[in-house]
Amino acid sequence: MASNNCPNLFADNAKTKGCIGIIPALRPKFSRNSSNDCEVFMKSTLLSMLTTTAVSALLAALAPAAHAADAEAAKALARQNKCLNCHAVEKEKEGPSYKKVAERYRGKSDAEASILKHISLGKKVKFPDGHEEEHKIVKTTPADDHDQVKNLIAWILEQ
Repeated sequence: MASNNCPNLFADNAKTKGCIGIIPALRPKFSRNSSNDCEVFMKSTLLSMLTTTAVSALLAALAPAAHAADAEAAKALARQNKCLNCHAVEKEKEGPSYKKVAERYRGKSDAEASILKHISLGKKVKFPDGHEEEHKIVKTTPADDHDQVKNLIAWILEQ
């Protein structure tokens, strides 16, 4: 153990002194007069680890399409909005199949944003016979439930 009552964290080695044991690059530069340098170092290290973990967890939670879509909920929303009148999962109807949509956007960083824009702004779409209409805007119950819309988009991209 180190002479300043700070535990040797990685090994009990007589050649190493201080708080970090056998990893000299990580050993803090303690003043010889301070008895709590090691305690301060350990607290700041722990705080740094906790902060890093919290940020990582937050980023994972916010990562788009990081989870598998709830297929049944997505299909229910698609039926509710009559999306399946023009689209099907595998075959072409008046609109492209969801498989074709997923292929078009696969690997693109803006895939979710592009689909979101398409289903929430009523952009004009061109039909096979050449006429154009405004794409229907997806509505949710309760209104503006972004999680339902994100789930629908994730489900489309999983096809």
